[in-house]
Amino acid sequence: MALANEDLTAPSVVPRVDRSGMRVRTELNDSSGWKIMTTISGVEFSICYSRRVTAEIDGISVNLIGLEDRKINKQTSGRNKDLNDLEPLP
Repeated sequence: MALANEDLTAPSVVPRVDRSGMRVRTELNDSSGWKIMTTISGVEFSICYSRRVTAEIDGISVNLIGLEDRKINKQTSGRNKDLNDLEPLP
């Protein structure tokens, strides 16, 4: 399946890349692979992007949300799963 522009701009669609990197799926009930989030709670993209962290993963440079913005996101989600993720963070 090809990834279309609307897959990355529609807040209701959560594209997922399977672990082999060979397929992109947009089923909302599929929990395997990595999610490509188009929106997250508590933060704005432009602010997060200006404070992004760049890391190298398997030889590829990727942009990641910064720690403080991630903490805000976890806190505002209100889900127990996310609130528990806050505990070990510095």
